[in-house]
Amino acid sequence: MNCRRQRLLAGTVCLLVWSISSIGPAAERSFEEALRGLVTSDPSLSSQSATLDAERVRLRPLAYHILPTVSFSADHTLRSVPGTESSPPAATSFGIQMRASLFRFGADVAQEDSAEFGILKQEAKLKSLQLKAEADAAASLIAAVAATMDLAIIRKLHATSEELLRVAKKQYQKGSLASQDVLKIEVDLGSSQTRLLEAQATVEKTEGMIAPYLGGDSVEKQWPLRDLVLSGASPLVRPQDLNSLEVPSEQSSPAIKAAALEVKEQEALVVAARARQRPSVDLTAGISSQLSNSSLSPPQAQAGISLSVPIFDRFEGASSTQAAIHLKQAAAANLEAQSRENVRAFNAARIALKAALLTIQTHERLLVAASSLYRDNLARFERGLVSVNELTLDQNRLLSAELAVSQSWRAVHEHLFDLCHAMGKGIKACLNKGAG
Repeated sequence: MNCRRQRLLAGTVCLLVWSISSIGPAAERSFEEALRGLVTSDPSLSSQSATLDAERVRLRPLAYHILPTVSFSADHTLRSVPGTESSPPAATSFGIQMRASLFRFGADVAQEDSAEFGILKQEAKLKSLQLKAEADAAASLIAAVAATMDLAIIRKLHATSEELLRVAKKQYQKGSLASQDVLKIEVDLGSSQTRLLEAQATVEKTEGMIAPYLGGDSVEKQWPLRDLVLSGASPLVRPQDLNSLEVPSEQSSPAIKAAALEVKEQEALVVAARARQRPSVDLTAGISSQLSNSSLSPPQAQAGISLSVPIFDRFEGASSTQAAIHLKQAAAANLEAQSRENVRAFNAARIALKAALLTIQTHERLLVAASSLYRDNLARFERGLVSVNELTLDQNRLLSAELAVSQSWRAVHEHLFDLCHAMGKGIKACLNKGAG
């Protein structure tokens, strides 16, 4: 029995060891793959797709307004005469009726037009939501990349601070450095440790926001558009070409297109509401028969034209018309506001991107200078030619230069994505089309 238990225990331990060893680190996806994964998981797109399907279904009966309506009816009547023992036989009547619209002053056509504009509007809204979902996803991914880059910078400088403390302790043991200077480095190292912990928490936070939507994966720890920006392969990353970009038109911006289609939809509804207040002419036809005493009467056919003239409908028609007019005015105001907002967003993104592209060049040069200065003074510090305070200033200057470069790259990506979306294009289509 003991041997059996030992074998079971050994097998369990081996299984646990194998399970733990099989669990590897989270896989890294490319920026494009991670972006696609986040966008497809956005619930707002599913909601808008369902709304679009509903609009298409709603159009179906309106598209066939020229066809007549056909119905079947049947009645069974029981008869009795008070004061008599016998009653007339029961009768069953049935028939088929047809009604077709001949003239409604364009109400049916206007109703169909409004439905078609509504479908186009929902399609434009879906594209606009796709751009918004992509913008939110790109912002989350860039935040995760930036946090990882900042952590790498802080971790590298923290390792440098540890090496600096080691050198300082050696100099103190030789008597060439005061204990107060060693204490200063230890205090700075403690601050660096705190900064490192904060950077690690930021990385965990940003990656935790995207990992559930990527199946636990993360995004590659590199700037996705660095090569494109450095090569200048697209006019969107060349500062001198940004001023020549034209403000996007209504057709290129899904948000503006949706607002313009809403105006057309409401205009069609105004026409339909006014037409419903006017007379209408319909064609009616039918055939009926009656069954009594097991005898079927000859079928009777009838046809006619009916004229309906609204006289008083408790102001329902007038109120519907006024409501449609107000909704059209609201749609027109929304179109104007959307157009202005799109121009504002386009100009703001273009100006900010140009500034970021010019700034990153300056920060790259400053980083080279700060790195060279720190290396030189570190060597001089080891020979006792530079004080701790001077070296600390150089180290802080290097940290600021490193973080400034990272922040500049983040700004370039964010503003470039904003510019693409303000132009009404997805990131991939925008950069591919702009390449050249």
